[in-house]
Amino acid sequence: MLRCLDSILREHDPFNKVSFRKPAHIVNLETTDNFRAAKVGADLAMKLIKTVHEAGDEWQDNISGIISNFESEHELSIFHSLIFL
Repeated sequence: MLRCLDSILREHDPFNKVSFRKPAHIVNLETTDNFRAAKVGADLAMKLIKTVHEAGDEWQDNISGIISNFESEHELSIFHSLIFL
């Protein structure tokens, strides 16, 4: 997980280029590196995206609760961070 996150943060480091300072949510669903686990992770990611979409225009105000409920429902731990690009 950390290699992917570090890569994202390096790519969008505001000190390396001009930044527009728009919010970006980084969400990580940790998975094992094999086809079956990747498929399960992809399905969970799509379910999370659908859940966020169904929250409507207020999703950003409720994102912590949405993720917390999703974690409980699916018995997993999600890393979420808000950065400004």
